[in-house]
Amino acid sequence: MSGVDQRVESLPWPAEWKRNDKREQKYRARGSDGIEVVWVDFDGIGEQGLLVPGVRPTKLQGILFTLVGGLFSAAVLASVPGIVIDREWKAIGGMLCVGVFAALMLLLGMHFWRHASSKHLPGLRLTPTRVIQGGYDGGHVAMRWDDVARVRPFLYAGANSRQWWNSFAIEVHDLAAVLNRLGAKSLRLHRMANGPAAVTLRDNHLAVHPLLAYHLVRYYFDNPADRPNITQALA
Repeated sequence: MSGVDQRVESLPWPAEWKRNDKREQKYRARGSDGIEVVWVDFDGIGEQGLLVPGVRPTKLQGILFTLVGGLFSAAVLASVPGIVIDREWKAIGGMLCVGVFAALMLLLGMHFWRHASSKHLPGLRLTPTRVIQGGYDGGHVAMRWDDVARVRPFLYAGANSRQWWNSFAIEVHDLAAVLNRLGAKSLRLHRMANGPAAVTLRDNHLAVHPLLAYHLVRYYFDNPADRPNITQALA
């Protein structure tokens, strides 16, 4: 375990987060690997910053989903002659359901393959002046540190009690100003889903220990005088 990872173990957990041995083991496996100093060039301003990497799809995922979709598509096509010859019209409904499932698997396979090959690195970029969340599709949300109102930890709960993700939100003073590239309808949908948060990150979105990601953002939000040295955060 690196010195950075040892320090992460001593960081306080937000009261809003849950923890158990299985989840903590996953977090430790991620550690701090992948956090690196990068050049961030955005809107004509270039500066060095820290990349807190996000999870990106893999080509293996693309291959597996494509294979599953291909197999179910083949099964649908093979069943068509039998249904027509035997006039088993009641089977058409089931065949259509399988066909929709096959199409979904193929689309997911293409999606994962395309984004696994993307040159865009997903993740959170922290610079002395800005916070930029970038996706593997090239999309981004950018804000100045002065735009940030608070960094709020919370527990994102799923459909049942076994589904939960430790998360944190970067909330801003003026969401419309930060998300000025969105139309009015998209902005309303974003507000409905995220409230005043410009960026919401769940633990499964991050390729590093989420406790480290949260405390990095929180520290530089709380300590503006240290932002010029942000690239030395893990030294």
